[in-house]
Amino acid sequence: MGEVLSKEQMVKEFIESVKPALLRHEGDVRLEKIDNNVVYLKFIGSCVDCDVRPQAMFPMLKMMLMNKFPWVKDVVDLTV
Repeated sequence: MGEVLSKEQMVKEFIESVKPALLRHEGDVRLEKIDNNVVYLKFIGSCVDCDVRPQAMFPMLKMMLMNKFPWVKDVVDLTV
């Protein structure tokens, strides 16, 4: 019988698949929490000050998560 993954495990595995692109630029992203099917992410490293994050990287990651996991209602960027 296959292992049943929690929503958090599924999202973390997906995020791990996109991390290499961020790590090449000394950036990273991590899952902070999932609450009421809303995914909260935080970008770290060079992603914090990168102009690409709010204009392209975050919207693309949000779209990918919502397409891959139909239960995701929204994705929030907690990066300050």
